[in-house]
Amino acid sequence: MPERAVKAFNQTDLSALFFTGDVLLGGTGGQQIFVTIETAAQGTENGFGFTLNYDPAKLSAPLVAKGADAPNATLIPNHVQTGKIGVVLAMPFGEAVPAGTRHLIKIRFNVAPNAAGGLTNLTFGDAPVIRAVSDVDANTLGSNFQDGAINILGPTAASVSLSGRITTSGKRRLSQAQVSITGASGETRFAQVSQTGSYHFDDLTAGETYTISVSQKGVTFNQPTIVVTILEDTENVNFVGN
Repeated sequence: MPERAVKAFNQTDLSALFFTGDVLLGGTGGQQIFVTIETAAQGTENGFGFTLNYDPAKLSAPLVAKGADAPNATLIPNHVQTGKIGVVLAMPFGEAVPAGTRHLIKIRFNVAPNAAGGLTNLTFGDAPVIRAVSDVDANTLGSNFQDGAINILGPTAASVSLSGRITTSGKRRLSQAQVSITGASGETRFAQVSQTGSYHFDDLTAGETYTISVSQKGVTFNQPTIVVTILEDTENVNFVGN
């Protein structure tokens, strides 16, 4: 499950939110991603509040948990509204977050299996929870919140194979035949026909339609061209000549 480190906000005027890596989607379903929210603390922060907006068509089922540097904090998440996560995080009374880069929140998302590839934004907002940082005396501190994005890599089509035999109606092997395959892009490939009359194509794209053609001097084939949509490894795409 990919994990994403995110600097979410900073009590100083220099704030940042950024991601590293990519979300990888399998061809048969979505995966999960963890968004880690950190602060570059000054050592006076006690409470944090914000709303994180996300695209519910690509991300869903957010699960909010305390980060490694806030084990004793009180966490109040609010994800009643689809596409929004409200977060309130309060350290114990009178206790501030130690100075330095601190891991505050971890949010897990499910990534939709059919999520389109490309950037999907994570933006800060004020509803249902207003953006704010406070100190141990409940005074509001100056803070900046900078939006970010996740780069989703779309599902990668599986690689499949196609094979068959080329013979006469009397089962004589036609090892001198020439066999080719053409995909949707128009690219044509040729395969070597073995002494047993067998041929084989690798590295084909699942779900694509291919045209397989055969010819041999002096031989007439009952069906010289076969069109097939390949969903998995496919065998017995055979040709019979006379």
